[in-house]
Amino acid sequence: MHHEPPILLALFVFTTSTISLAQQQPGTLRIGLLAGPNYSYLRGGDFERTDEFKTEGKARFMASLGLSLKYQFNKVFLTTNLLYENKSSGASTIFYNTGTSGNAGREFSYKVNRQYLTIPVLVGVNIKNTGFFVNAGPYAGMLLKYKAFGEGQTTSVSTDEKSFDYGVSVGLGYSRAISSRLNVSGELRYSHSLYTTSTFSSVGKMGSTSLLFGVNYTLNGK
Repeated sequence: MHHEPPILLALFVFTTSTISLAQQQPGTLRIGLLAGPNYSYLRGGDFERTDEFKTEGKARFMASLGLSLKYQFNKVFLTTNLLYENKSSGASTIFYNTGTSGNAGREFSYKVNRQYLTIPVLVGVNIKNTGFFVNAGPYAGMLLKYKAFGEGQTTSVSTDEKSFDYGVSVGLGYSRAISSRLNVSGELRYSHSLYTTSTFSSVGKMGSTSLLFGVNYTLNGK
């Protein structure tokens, strides 16, 4: 009887399982690439409401990409990113039929793109033997470019938007080793701005949810 195939299969399954469930060892440093979509909006619901009209905010899908750095301590890890994030939002103004503005029944829409360089600093823990992890911490963002467009008009006047943003982020992700050095990951991260970035609105705080996919390389280890 030939027992080699079952033995080889069992060895393959054991090796694959050991690699895929392996946690990052204490003292190791990983560098990686991140990319994925984000879903952004200005928090606050209705921006403005009068007897003639109301203005409502709308969320939009855009993209994020950048670099990641992660250091594993004994029980927790510290990670930071250098992210280019295109955070976009929209709004529509609806005039009521009873309005006196001459635009009764019309809806005007516009969109705003905000391109940020964002640096989060997150502390996290790995959920043992599952591959899942959670993290949380502050972030700071610098506005690189601002553009608003709608109703046939476009403006890039950055004085409408403050040049800085900060807030907190929290994430839930899954990490899987594909070799002794390479690792792939996916993370769902919510970022909550604590700063009013708009110069003309009191509800101009951004909120965004990102789905970040990563490929990571382990540089060193004990």
